[in-house]
Amino acid sequence: MVDKFFEEPTELGFNDLKFAYQKIIELNKTDPDQRFTNKVNLKDIGIFGHGLGGRIAGRFAADNDNVKAYISI
Repeated sequence: MVDKFFEEPTELGFNDLKFAYQKIIELNKTDPDQRFTNKVNLKDIGIFGHGLGGRIAGRFAADNDNVKAYISI
């Protein structure tokens, strides 16, 4: 029953995290102010989450081969 309760919030959080990751990818490719362009290593990323955030981070890590480190508390 607990898993069922967290399915929708996990999906919402996962989509938010995926959106943020896509924005970082875009900034890494072309940032008008050149603050991020080619400065973020997106092939070896780490992710951390606490509580529901840990569940969301785990889902993201499972779906993203570029996540090399995952911590959940």
